[in-house]
Amino acid sequence: MRDLATPYFFVPRYTAGTLERPDFSRAQLLIFDLDGTLADTLEPTFRCFQEAIAPVLGRTPSKEEILARFGPADHQIVAEWVGEPHATSAVERLYTCYESAFRNSGPFPGIIEFVRDARRAGKKTAIFTGRGRKS
Repeated sequence: MRDLATPYFFVPRYTAGTLERPDFSRAQLLIFDLDGTLADTLEPTFRCFQEAIAPVLGRTPSKEEILARFGPADHQIVAEWVGEPHATSAVERLYTCYESAFRNSGPFPGIIEFVRDARRAGKKTAIFTGRGRKS
């Protein structure tokens, strides 16, 4: 039996528009990551990172290179990657790209219903993101 004070991390598995639903009957609070869990934002994020960084690197970084740097807030990743002389302009390119990139992004199929069901069942819900506030 699980100790309720111990966090339980669930990585969702999406298949053909459905969400595999684990048993959260004992959980009181469900915390969801925004990117790649609630919303389909990874492809536009990769594209914006590439647009922000490529002019400085002289090449387009791969998705794997970008993903390997995930952890800090997005503007910090870009600034550290390109270095101080280029940081401000690269971060501006990132945010300019974001303004249009996420217009066609939305929640994964089934996630809205999943969160509604959790709330109806009395669960508290929260969203976590590693993105910076401006993002």
